[in-house]
Amino acid sequence: MRGWIVNISTASAELPEGPPFSHHDRNNHPMLYGASKAALNRMTVGLAAELEGSGVVANTLAPLGAVATPGAVALRMLPPQRDMIEGVEDMAEAALFLSLCDTGFTGNICYSLPLLNQQGIATRSLDGSKLYDGFIKGVDD
Repeated sequence: MRGWIVNISTASAELPEGPPFSHHDRNNHPMLYGASKAALNRMTVGLAAELEGSGVVANTLAPLGAVATPGAVALRMLPPQRDMIEGVEDMAEAALFLSLCDTGFTGNICYSLPLLNQQGIATRSLDGSKLYDGFIKGVDD
């Protein structure tokens, strides 16, 4: 049997730095969202432990920053700092890797860009036709 579980998390699962706490942590109420994603991360590692040796792997994937989905772009939910935004293509490449990885690669909480760099994976456009050039539709145009 072979199988891959890829849970999607967020950097908000990490404990916030402080005090003093950031404006975001004081005013945007990320506590419940972050707590639920921290629980998802812990569940992923627990699943990996329980499934070890079965051929089924469990990993979590999170972006380093905000993902420029069409909805986030349309609702203007992206941060103003360009370096805090990553393309949908980056998450898609990382999710594809985790959906096909070796059975020994399990129980990991992965961040998309570092994972791609560590694995030497180039990000391609969503149709797979060309290397992604860092242009994020709706953000850079």
